Amino acid sequence: MSEINKGDFKKTDSESYDEVSDQYDRFVGLFSAKLPARLIELANIKQADKVLDVGTGSGIVALEVSRQLGKEGNVVGIDLSEGMLTTARTQAKQLGLKNIEFKSMDAERLDYEDNSFDSLVSLYALRHFPHPDLALKEMYRVLRPGGKMAIAVGSSPSLSTLDGWIAGGRHAYSLGLQIMGQRLIACNYLDLLIDKHLPKPTELEITQWSNEHSHFTGSVVSLTESVGFKSVKSEWLGQQAIIETVDDFWDLQITFSSKARKRMATASEANFGLIKDEFTKNCQKVMSRGGTLVYPTGTLFVHGVRP
Repeated sequence: MSEINKGDFKKTDSESYDEVSDQYDRFVGLFSAKLPARLIELANIKQADKVLDVGTGSGIVALEVSRQLGKEGNVVGIDLSEGMLTTARTQAKQLGLKNIEFKSMDAERLDYEDNSFDSLVSLYALRHFPHPDLALKEMYRVLRPGGKMAIAVGSSPSLSTLDGWIAGGRHAYSLGLQIMGQRLIACNYLDLLIDKHLPKPTELEITQWSNEHSHFTGSVVSLTESVGFKSVKSEWLGQQAIIETVDDFWDLQITFSSKARKRMATASEANFGLIKDEFTKNCQKVMSRGGTLVYPTGTLFVHGVRP
């Protein structure tokens, strides 16, 4: 057992999203809009497929799958955050989509029979599962033989690749701008302020597995192969966005950073105000010098076939 209390991680993690689900949906739409199409392509989804979206969040992938399916196809998105599921269901209703359903369900214990789905997708969910091997085994079990899965996780590229060299160069350049006071980077910046002003947590903020596997590229590929998937391949996509306002820079990090989302929700009013004041002043100082507020992201796609 870690010195940090593990508690009921899945419950606290999913509930931490309930109050920010609409904000999450807004930001994921802004910064992840290209990802659903690539997942759908990698999973080789056809119009008549039955599709499962694991860790659907606000439904960005499931909604896009629904638009592309024909009358005989359908998609189910599962998640444990009721706030996220409410946002997803509201959007499906507003769009008039009939071939889509959202359910509260644990990815490590899928309530489906073997061979229930033709295709499976998952965006930014694997890091939230305390036992990703169990989640992947469940994905394998409910996918029919010959069915394809495609998952995406936040990750740096492998250092031995061209993407790794390019990303490393950009990171070094960014650090230089930070040192000169001309750049702040999400989500690291708010996390640093939280560590500076708030006590250490008494419960896990990310899963133990994520904490122990900082190099996700090799870890996710090998884990996917270990549960039985074949023809496993991976690719990496890096993006960088300039955030135009201090408010968006704050809201983005409060939403996407597990540390910020969880610890700031329980911070005292005084500490919350102290951190936000320092955050705002430093952001304004950087922008007054002609500097930028930056949100870099890296996405690792892993896809394979159930034999």
